[in-house]
Amino acid sequence: MLFAGCDWSDQWIDVAVVDRSGGVVGETRMVYAETPDPVACYREFLAPLARRWRATVTGIEDVNILFARALAASGLEVVHVDPTRAARHRTAQGISKQTAPMRG
Repeated sequence: MLFAGCDWSDQWIDVAVVDRSGGVVGETRMVYAETPDPVACYREFLAPLARRWRATVTGIEDVNILFARALAASGLEVVHVDPTRAARHRTAQGISKQTAPMRG
């Protein structure tokens, strides 16, 4: 199983995908102004990664935004990630939210 975390803003969505062991297997940034269909772009990004695994779970802070609802409607599993708990976990692990620029 793959786990994809989506960090959204009003201009883009950053995505990091990790495997069961927590190793990063892919990351990208989808800029709304450059991406006419973010859901299709997201699925296209996941396709080569997901071939080796049966399922992908997408975690996002707000499951009510249009992007998250569209992912769920397209058949992907979308779960809520509490931003406060995520921040506490990063702090406990000594990980900065801005550790590196997204590659895409």
